[in-house]
Amino acid sequence: MSRASIPSSPIEAIAADLDRTVAGSFAAAKASGDPAEQPACRRGCSFCCYQLVPLTVLEAQRIAAYLATLPRSERRDLGQAVDRQAKRFASWVQESQPGSIQDRRTNLDYLRQRIPCPFLGKENECRIYPARPLVCRGHHALGTSENCQTAAAPIRVIPAVERATTTAMDQARGLTGAMGGTTVGGLISTFAPLFKTALQSGK
Repeated sequence: MSRASIPSSPIEAIAADLDRTVAGSFAAAKASGDPAEQPACRRGCSFCCYQLVPLTVLEAQRIAAYLATLPRSERRDLGQAVDRQAKRFASWVQESQPGSIQDRRTNLDYLRQRIPCPFLGKENECRIYPARPLVCRGHHALGTSENCQTAAAPIRVIPAVERATTTAMDQARGLTGAMGGTTVGGLISTFAPLFKTALQSGK
């Protein structure tokens, strides 16, 4: 299996539908010619990679399957990154006693910790980009990415992309439940043991 391939997953169609909506909406925004309506997202901009990232069980399994396909040297480095993130996350939880992930204060406090996603590379690239979570696929900002970094003000977004992202995550939870799994999901750190197992068992 080549590094670029993604193991087949029941969630593939949901991710593909969301990608098409994002691509179409971004193309329309860029065609408008209005600087304030241009997507600020680009390779190397990683402000959103320091936020809390919710994902479903199926998304986590998809990421784990992808991790197992990576070269051994990359898997070793990613394993260390997963450990570092999990430890820093655990320390934050112990010290801050955060509330619900839906709570703005919880998200602001986590953002201030500057704990990077374990899959963020040295050049601010996503090292699991083909299998990245749904919320990451739909996250974007118009005009400027400043508020992604500080959260000082609401991020301006494309409504159609926001709706499509919410729908995709609801579909993923529904699909998980239909397959007999828990619909609760978790955060990146929640699935650290799953990711570590995949990284250690890859060929």
